[in-house]
Amino acid sequence: MLHLVRKRPEYGNSIIKGVKEMTSGVMSASPNTIYPLLRRLEEKGYVVGEWESPETKSRRYYSITPAGEEKYQEVKDLFEEHLLRVKEAVESLQKEIYG
Repeated sequence: MLHLVRKRPEYGNSIIKGVKEMTSGVMSASPNTIYPLLRRLEEKGYVVGEWESPETKSRRYYSITPAGEEKYQEVKDLFEEHLLRVKEAVESLQKEIYG
């Protein structure tokens, strides 16, 4: 999530779409997951949200904060090791099944 709001401010549905696009449709995120997560990230100071139109509260755009950038780097470093293990497991499974 922090990765997606680093590039530019995003709102909930654009983040849901971004997750799907980033994973070529393999993973999806529901509004019931994304919106509570955005609120928690905002409470922790990792993102800041601003209403597109404060009077109507139509869309809330989220941007990463300096604290969020630090957290992103921390998580990114930890996640890379996990992704490499998953990649190796998938490659091993593919080799086992398909030769």
